[in-house]
Amino acid sequence: SSLVGSEMCIRDSYESLLSPLINQSSNSIALKDLKNELVLIKEKLEYSGLFQNISIDVDLDKSSTPKLSKNDLLIEGAIPINAKINLSQLPISKISTYSSTTDHDASSGIRYLDPNFFKNASTLLVDINVNYDPFQNLLNKKIWDLTILTPFQNSPSLKFVLNPCISLIDAKSWASHTQFSKGGLIGVQKTWLSKNKTPILFTNGLSIAHRNIGDVLNSASDSIRNDAGDDFKIGFQSNLKIDTREFLGAFPLNGIKFDLINEFAGFNSVDNSSTSSNVEKDLELEKFNKTILKFEKNSSFWNNNFTTSFDFNIGSIFQLDSNKTNDQIHISDRFFLGGLNSLKGFHLNSVGLKNGHDYIGGSSFFKTGFTFYSKIPNTENTSPLRLYNFINLGDVYNFKSIESFTKLIQNGDIIGKSAIATGVGLSYRSNSAIVDLSY
Repeated sequence: SSLVGSEMCIRDSYESLLSPLINQSSNSIALKDLKNELVLIKEKLEYSGLFQNISIDVDLDKSSTPKLSKNDLLIEGAIPINAKINLSQLPISKISTYSSTTDHDASSGIRYLDPNFFKNASTLLVDINVNYDPFQNLLNKKIWDLTILTPFQNSPSLKFVLNPCISLIDAKSWASHTQFSKGGLIGVQKTWLSKNKTPILFTNGLSIAHRNIGDVLNSASDSIRNDAGDDFKIGFQSNLKIDTREFLGAFPLNGIKFDLINEFAGFNSVDNSSTSSNVEKDLELEKFNKTILKFEKNSSFWNNNFTTSFDFNIGSIFQLDSNKTNDQIHISDRFFLGGLNSLKGFHLNSVGLKNGHDYIGGSSFFKTGFTFYSKIPNTENTSPLRLYNFINLGDVYNFKSIESFTKLIQNGDIIGKSAIATGVGLSYRSNSAIVDLSY
């Protein structure tokens, strides 16, 4: 077997990825087993997620085939063949930067992605993000996020997942406190490939976090004060992802994106003193279940001159302790809406329930939106530059019963009393740069 690629260094890197199968395939193989061996090699490449076009050409190895005359007897034996693996690498930038600016803050970050870090289709992703508030002259958000995915050698559809994360958020402007968290997730990711090679990802893992609610202002509401101090959280997370979208550069033209996240977890307050009088109470967890569903559908028509995008997100948290209510969920686990990456047209986390001057989030939320993109006249169809109009709406709730939720729908208040915003924008999304201006 041999590899054919665009550059020698790339071929060397991917040969180490395939070396176990290639070395095995270099031995004698029964003709009836040849197809299965080639399928295994192709599957490992497909599961790696590193290539957009994969093909294998099989032919006789003429340099090793003996020349026979008509008087020679045909003796049963090995037939030398040559299998060429043709690869087309996906365009992936290893280092990227991003930034956003609104009328009240500015955010920027740097991301490093290496999809073949250990030369065996292991993924390394480092993401550092900061947010600056010019009115307060302070960095009000710092997040350091690391993700490592390593495939199992004998089962390339399975990957080991490690995701440590540290975050520091200054929420004094909207909730009178600061949040600090350090922890991570360790688990396994399973990949299935549909008939059209669309990956279906299912991740399960154990999550652990140590959190702190500190610097509580004197004006803070009781909802914030009740969660002040340290707590320890442990849970089990599951995540199902399906993405069939087709792209022009980084601009989605057609297809759907489906994301279902579920977390079964518990938390308790941490007594940092060495003279705790009630160890059993300290170890008792306040259990809850948190579910989030995200859906996006894109459709293009008239030779991709126009594209529509519809998205819908919904989430809910259920207390699993009968003596607890949904408004007693920890502030760090509640849902919040508002901001460029949440609900356009509103300040960060400024939608929904308030207690005094504090936005306190909720146990349920919904968000939906519709965007209409149009190609700019006199530009190429292959240009990822688009004008767009958007409308989005959503809200955050603390339902105490199913009846209160049903009543909200029957009265039409779920739409009529929701936060809603509409606007226009200009978007450019290529593989090398993404720029979005909106009003």
